[in-house]
Amino acid sequence: MKERSATGIIGAWIMLSPWTLGFANVALARWSNVLLGLALVVMSVWGLFGVAPADEGRTQPEDKKVNQK
Repeated sequence: MKERSATGIIGAWIMLSPWTLGFANVALARWSNVLLGLALVVMSVWGLFGVAPADEGRTQPEDKKVNQK
């Protein structure tokens, strides 16, 4: 959980860095930072609140279950 929160914070920093570091007038650098930062924030939020599809509904096969007799 801490890693995902850190990813979101880093994404926000990358998204805001063109204005804080003073290179917002360079369009390519500005948009690449904004889009990369936005992608990191979205993935972080998705990881914090989303459900991993690989874990959903997974059960053990019948032959691998431990008999509880």
